[in-house]
Amino acid sequence: MLVRGLRRPTLPPAELRCAILDDLPVRYHRQRKEAWVCDGAWRPLAYAELFQARLMTNRDFDKLFPRLPALPKNAFRDPE
Repeated sequence: MLVRGLRRPTLPPAELRCAILDDLPVRYHRQRKEAWVCDGAWRPLAYAELFQARLMTNRDFDKLFPRLPALPKNAFRDPE
């Protein structure tokens, strides 16, 4: 149950999945149908575009993209 005025906390990192799209890193959550792509800074990605991405393990993702900026605070949260 959500109480009005309270937001659901961000999902734990273990719930996030990794992918690569056009050589850019992508983080997404399947149940929330939300994705973010980083091209210098994180920006929302249309979930439909995710079907063009190649899925990766967290380990491979971290090796390939070791120095990414933190996801924005509004990533994977309910809209206010």
